[in-house]
Amino acid sequence: MSDEKPLKCWAERANGFLELDNYGGEFMSNKEALGKLFKDEVRSEKDICLRLYVLDSLYSTQMKAIFGFKDLSEELYKLPKTRKDLIEKGNEFLDETSNKDHIINKIFNKKYGISKAENRGNQGDISNNDGRNAVSLISKYLYFATGFKFPIYDSLAKQAYKALKKKYFENDEDLTRDIDHDGFEKYFTLINLLNSQKKSGIDDFNKLDNLLWAIGKIQNGSFSYLISRSQFANLKEAFYYKLRQSNDSDLYVLQEKLGIRKHEITPDINNNGIIKKKARFSSQDFDNGIRIMLKKGLIDIQDWNSQLKKFIDFVFELSK
Repeated sequence: MSDEKPLKCWAERANGFLELDNYGGEFMSNKEALGKLFKDEVRSEKDICLRLYVLDSLYSTQMKAIFGFKDLSEELYKLPKTRKDLIEKGNEFLDETSNKDHIINKIFNKKYGISKAENRGNQGDISNNDGRNAVSLISKYLYFATGFKFPIYDSLAKQAYKALKKKYFENDEDLTRDIDHDGFEKYFTLINLLNSQKKSGIDDFNKLDNLLWAIGKIQNGSFSYLISRSQFANLKEAFYYKLRQSNDSDLYVLQEKLGIRKHEITPDINNNGIIKKKARFSSQDFDNGIRIMLKKGLIDIQDWNSQLKKFIDFVFELSK
């Protein structure tokens, strides 16, 4: 791995185990399905609305405002219809994210739909003060509509950016720490800069997204999209088996961290009517537990992709 541009190498690895080696897996199945949905040129607002429905469902972008999809479809239909022209328009925005007159800035800045919450404006006002922003959903739409030539806005990318900033760009004044501040304009400015040849050398929004997304998922202990179905089933089985071992000091610490010894021990009746005591875990408990177990080397992952295993070590080192 080159010392000059290490993040470019890690982005290549993330792209490898996510897209090249994971063909047919959950990650690529979703991405390929969306790729087909975005393949043809937009002919109507209904085409855009369908794409938004699917994106929101797969990526949980939470467009819950009533009439939100319709409102957003109308705005996105104002964008260029060909991929080439849309890429150019996206690049214009990224070069000057603070330009309030740019059409993409306006689309990001607007609120969509009508909220059920009380409107704090004047009575009868259903203006732009109501509804909700949809920055994450819009960025995902642009990512797919441009053929992966536009960066995705989400919490995992912010989380990963902060870790990379601390590790590789601590004294870089251009890549500031405050990616959470100043809204979407600051975010896209920093992500665009991180992607550049001058900084990470990645120069590919798809590979940058692979890198940031994979870092965030591993930091959170969420592996369902990183491994095969059978590997995930084995991971789940190993987690619960290890968790219930009572003579391991590391596992005792894990149980304490998850609060399992203190609460959520409830009766469970099996098929024979025998009452057993069984802990109930939340999805977050599971992810936290997996992350801790993998850090401690308590789960066997020998059959996992070799590049993924190296990447996991990289992320755990990054998180120190």
